[in-house]
Amino acid sequence: MMTTAQYEALHHFLADRIADVGPAAAGDPFTGGVNAQLIIHSDLLLRRDHSALSARDAAFIDGLGLALQHAAARFHHHPDYRQVWTPPRVEARHLLDGDYS
Repeated sequence: MMTTAQYEALHHFLADRIADVGPAAAGDPFTGGVNAQLIIHSDLLLRRDHSALSARDAAFIDGLGLALQHAAARFHHHPDYRQVWTPPRVEARHLLDGDYS
């Protein structure tokens, strides 16, 4: 799990990559989806460190962050990419074993 500061840096990195695309980003569904996740994750990240937050809500916020890490990994050769953003590698079958109750 990344720190709030690391997530904020990741948000700036992805926002810069979207800006690099320019006006074409407006019509691209992938870029639009990543941008929407950035907005939602930024808002939720403000509540992530509050003790009143349930474990399930905290996991949801970190799940959105993981999705953003995967989006950033598309740019792993960019000079501003940070290794801390590299998403963890797991076997796909283990992703289905979680208890989401």
